[in-house]
Amino acid sequence: MSYPLHNALEAAGVQALFCGPLVTPMHEYPEAVVCASGENAVNQTLGSTIAGCRAIACLAGIDLASSLGSLAATAYTGCHRGLVILSFDGLRSSSAGTEFDSRPAARLVELPVVEPRNAAEAGTLLLQCYAWSEGIGIPIIMRLRNSHLQACNEASLWPLPRRAIHFLRKHNRWVTASHIAYARRRASHDRLRHWTRDIETSPFDAETLGQQTGILGVGACCEMAGETVKLAGDAIDLMMLSTVWPLPTARVTKWLAGHNQVLVIENGQPFVEEQIKAIAHDAKLEVRICGQTSRHLREEGSPLLSQVLAALTELHPELTLPTTTENDDPYGEPDHFEDSPFYPALKTLEQVISERIGRENVIIAAEPGPWAGLNEVPFELVDVRCTRGASMALADGLRHNSHYHLVCLTDRTAFLKAGLEQFSLRHQQTTPVTTILLWQDDIGDTLNLELLLDALGQAWCTWYTGDSEDDLAAQFERAIKEERNYTLLIRNRR
Repeated sequence: MSYPLHNALEAAGVQALFCGPLVTPMHEYPEAVVCASGENAVNQTLGSTIAGCRAIACLAGIDLASSLGSLAATAYTGCHRGLVILSFDGLRSSSAGTEFDSRPAARLVELPVVEPRNAAEAGTLLLQCYAWSEGIGIPIIMRLRNSHLQACNEASLWPLPRRAIHFLRKHNRWVTASHIAYARRRASHDRLRHWTRDIETSPFDAETLGQQTGILGVGACCEMAGETVKLAGDAIDLMMLSTVWPLPTARVTKWLAGHNQVLVIENGQPFVEEQIKAIAHDAKLEVRICGQTSRHLREEGSPLLSQVLAALTELHPELTLPTTTENDDPYGEPDHFEDSPFYPALKTLEQVISERIGRENVIIAAEPGPWAGLNEVPFELVDVRCTRGASMALADGLRHNSHYHLVCLTDRTAFLKAGLEQFSLRHQQTTPVTTILLWQDDIGDTLNLELLLDALGQAWCTWYTGDSEDDLAAQFERAIKEERNYTLLIRNRR
């Protein structure tokens, strides 16, 4: 079976792969360890590389933001073996219902960021990231978009030399503490400057010169930039960047100096565009930088080819460019969850609430992102949802309006991330909350969940998928009408 980036991970000799709960494309790896939170995945990956293994963490962009403390410590200590963090921005399964851009978060913790120009290059760039990381001793973040997972296994890659697993024992080498923070940060800045020198000649960036107008594509937008240049009959110059932060300043400055106006296209907020403006300002270049901040391109969703062509027509009226129409629906229709093993349970819940309790009398808080075999929660069932792992805390906060029955829909990873703390606090509240916990039993799972609920002082009952739905309806009704905190555990046997 072929998995995303499989060839690159094999060629790099990756020995430890940890995934956050939202990055479902990577969960099918036989060696993958799916963690309850992105922060846990980062910490395990850091431990693996310090132990002497090449390691990778696969995170949703939103999980990367929640792991800033661990990432900052990782930047200070550096790494022993190669360490790469894949940040999946824009994948429907990992978006948690937002358009979160992880690149500013990476700059906040001062770790370099790259983004492949196309799917064919993704594996090669990942392999190069390990060479950079191991050579400089710096973790590298690689940002991935939907298009990068389409053809990642086509190329045969030259394998990196294998290294023996070896713990590098030096006094305080892997320790962060306030009295050595200054020295640690200075060392991290030295590694970052080393990286900046190396990327000035990176083969993953490219440019052309000779015209007065240029278009600069970043990461996955390089293909659109290249298509635009072809439509313009090569009457505009092209620069393609896979290096997102820090930028190859000298290379970018030289390219900008040969142009009067440049259009920057990228996915997410104008992160690179603002850096380009700063470079032009510092170099005192008389070049106009256009993009999202100039309102030539929209600030939401991915850039559209029609908008890029319209912007270039405005900047360069002599160009004859075609008009295009395209589907402006990057996320598509909501999931149909009939194939989920929990579908009967969710439909029974909907029926019990509408027929026996009244939908207007119930507030339901739920998780976003992949759970219960879905890429998205069936939102027609839900009144409130925020970020991953928040549903139980949201339900507890909703207690302040005691006129409603409160229901929390959660799942395995969210419960392991936040449920224990929330359950331990519930005895302090007076308004009861009904928790419906969807649990996918895994092979080798030895967690005695019922014993754990008893230890937390939770009243509970269990229903298995495939059992009588009439029994489930009765349990739902009893659970919601209980005058105490109650957990209905719905388990699916694998």
